[in-house]
Order: sequence, then C-alpha cells, then structure tokens
Amino acid sequence: MASRSALSISEKKSILADYDKLPEKTNQRLAAQQLGIPQSTLNKLLKSRNEINDCTESQNRKRKRESKSKATDEALFVWFKQASAMNAPINRSILMAKANDLAKKMGEINFNATDGWLTRWKDRHNIVYKKLHGEKQDADASGTDFWIKTTWPTILNKYAPENIFNLNETGLYYRATPDYCMGLKNATASAGKKNKARITLALTCNMTGTVKKNIKNLT
Repeated sequence: MASRSALSISEKKSILADYDKLPEKTNQRLAAQQLGIPQSTLNKLLKSRNEINDCTESQNRKRKRESKSKATDEALFVWFKQASAMNAPINRSILMAKANDLAKKMGEINFNATDGWLTRWKDRHNIVYKKLHGEKQDADASGTDFWIKTTWPTILNKYAPENIFNLNETGLYYRATPDYCMGLKNATASAGKKNKARITLALTCNMTGTVKKNIKNLT
C-alpha cells in the first residue's frame, strides 16, 4: 500500500474546519468516516488543534502547488458537477475512489489520490464540506410539562423504580443518504428526494438501568 503524503498546515486546517461543521455529538469514528480519513489521523489533528491554528503557511515545509495530473483533476471536477446536479451526496472517500478510477481510465498509472491531494483539489475548485438541506420535522413536546407535574408523581408512589419502564419508538432509515457532502462553496447543497424506506425500533429500559431491551422491526 502506498504511503500517505504528509498533510500541509492548510490541509489540516481544512479538515478541522470540515470536522467543526459536523453535528456536535458525532463521535470520532463516524466523523472520520464522513471526512474520509483514518480515525487515528483525526485524533492526532484534534489533539494538536491549538498548534495547528497557531501555525502559518510559511512555517510549513510543503508548498501549495498545481496538480501534476491536470487531466484527472479536471475530469474529477466535471464528474463532481454532474453528480452534484443530480443531488448525489459526495464525501471524501467517494471523491478519492472516483479520482483513482478516472486516473486509471486516462492512463495515469502512477496516480494515487491521497488526503493531501484531495484537500488541494478542493482548494483549487472552491469546494467545501456542507450540510444538505432536506425536510425538517419539529419534535412534538406538547403536554410534556403537564404530564411530569401530574401523572409522574402518581406513578412513583405506586411502583418501585426497578419496575418503572420507559419505552420509545424510533425510525431507522436504513437506505438514507448522508446529511453532509462536498459542494461548491457558494452553491446551495440540496438533498433531493430522500429514500424513506425504514423499520421501527422500540427501545426500553427500567428506571434503575438494570433491564434494557431492544425490540426490532415493529412495522
């Protein structure tokens, strides 16, 4: 396997900027997958965030340069615009795989799409990582305060904590596409029509946390 080239300061800052745009509670494993980089790389970047932010590009040994594979560079950008026009969600992993595929078809045998190459490609074409705009649904919290003040005390008086269970249903959209993708900086990212194929999960646990159950596929 070819070794990865070292990331420049601007590339590290770009990845950290993309990471900051992810939902607040996204764990590192999922974040690394969405950013298309190894989790170990993301972990190192987060630990050295302050040092990276304090660095200037002049302190970095790598110089920003034009792509040596201009044909692949331009072909990937053409493909990217076509895929974006069809509202296809695109992330780093997809772009790197497509770049390698295009390079192979164009006879650039020694080409290898690395994290560094992709970051420079994004900078050249003004592409950023952004959240898709899709359908919104507000949580229905009506009556919650009233129930807590009136019904909940009655339940506590009748049953022991280990015999009080809470059950919640949630939908798992197992064919849903990602909420984030690569897009042109000044363009609106549209999610298009979402695939709403789903199953319903029921999760239940008693008040003391000693009994937990996962009831799958209630639909």
